[in-house]
Amino acid sequence: MSQLSIIDKNLVVADSTSQDSVNLIFTRLKGTEIWHQTLSKVGNGRVDTSRLGSGTYEVRLDNIIEFTQTRAHGRGTNPNWGKWIYASVVTHFAESTSLLQFLDGMRFDDAIIPCYFLKMDGPWYRSLGGGVWEVQVHVSVDAKCIKSDIQAMYTFRKTLGELASAFTTIPLVKYGTGEDDDSTEFGCLTLGTKEAINTNYAGQRGVNLEGLSMASIDKYYTVKLRS
Repeated sequence: MSQLSIIDKNLVVADSTSQDSVNLIFTRLKGTEIWHQTLSKVGNGRVDTSRLGSGTYEVRLDNIIEFTQTRAHGRGTNPNWGKWIYASVVTHFAESTSLLQFLDGMRFDDAIIPCYFLKMDGPWYRSLGGGVWEVQVHVSVDAKCIKSDIQAMYTFRKTLGELASAFTTIPLVKYGTGEDDDSTEFGCLTLGTKEAINTNYAGQRGVNLEGLSMASIDKYYTVKLRS
């Protein structure tokens, strides 16, 4: 005789008291359809059901239906992650530099020097299974100065050095005023190890010696989050 025990939502144990092996099968249901996505275990032992995706499963033990188990939807990405990550990046750079910061949708006013424009692309998500996600973002800053003389260019290089030094580990905080925004930390963006912190010079923007010089700095960040 076989017996079935549910330890928690991710673990089922099947034991045999009268035979050498048992066959435990999870079959995913969709309405009246049966999706042929099966997780089985032959023999005594434990079955980790965290591998199963969202949906309702028919659980058979020795080909006898024992019960159905529903895996709740929502093991995907958290809809707040993008907002929290962006707000954390903005706050980090604002607190790490003494320069005036501009963001998407704000006018990058040529009259305000020195300053920088902050942009974040992403997040990009890659599932690692079990509700764990690898998250990547690309952060870039554009800086500018008026090229009046060589001293101004030295000062601009120092400004770029200040911005580059801000590309460090970034604590992720649940910023905002919504129900889930409690200002607690939920992770930390770390610098990708394969790419350098890149500084690129766009050259002079203007026809005279007092033209506008531009440069950009960028870097990829990653973090692992659990939904």
